[in-house]
Amino acid sequence: MTLGEKIQQLRKSRSLSQEQLAEKLNISRQSISKWELNDATPDLSKIVMLSKLFSISMDELIKENVPLGPNKSESINCNIDRIKNFFKSRDAINPMIKDDLLDNYIGRFCSVDLIGWNDGVNNAYLTSYDNFFVYYVIVENHKFRIGALGKKYIEEIEAESLKSLEILGNYQTQAINKKFFITKKADLYLDDRYFWSGLIGEDTEHLNLTVRKFENEKIYVCQNANEFPLLISKISKLETIENK
Repeated sequence: MTLGEKIQQLRKSRSLSQEQLAEKLNISRQSISKWELNDATPDLSKIVMLSKLFSISMDELIKENVPLGPNKSESINCNIDRIKNFFKSRDAINPMIKDDLLDNYIGRFCSVDLIGWNDGVNNAYLTSYDNFFVYYVIVENHKFRIGALGKKYIEEIEAESLKSLEILGNYQTQAINKKFFITKKADLYLDDRYFWSGLIGEDTEHLNLTVRKFENEKIYVCQNANEFPLLISKISKLETIENK
């Protein structure tokens, strides 16, 4: 794979336009176009910037005989950042993962583990994040699973090998955020940190409900004609399914 082809694939894997990548590198869009067409070559300073931006080595980027993508999975573990915050109120909005770490995994297929008994996700394309959630798309047979993981419950993220973004269909470019889930049927899972969660106390699973709205730090949902609020900070996972 040529340098131009690698730059193009990496750019698309992060859902960046040529203009957006050019802005990050402080150059013109035409320069990006020439690189991707192999009509020009980035200078060393831009190679270094591209390597840092896409979290790959310069050898991976410039050597045609070196395949693109990690030879072994990269992962981040959040326990170090969590230790000093672990005993804070579970009702407090307290993101455990630094955003600069998350930036390395947006636009990539990953497996995400959650703390405690909360179920994570595998083969998930991470699209974006906000103060509360990391958003993802999973392609399964003839359907898409679109979801949100509570940032404060994420324990580990492991990057998987590169896959074609074409399998994502329109979700390759569609914005996924809290508004996406409004009016949709969804499954909602609350913090299930201990094995007795849900056996005593409040339910930790709310299946096949309708998301009405997000307001301040609450989500309003409807189930069996009953509308009720839940704290956003207690949501470990929210997921809806759509057919291809």
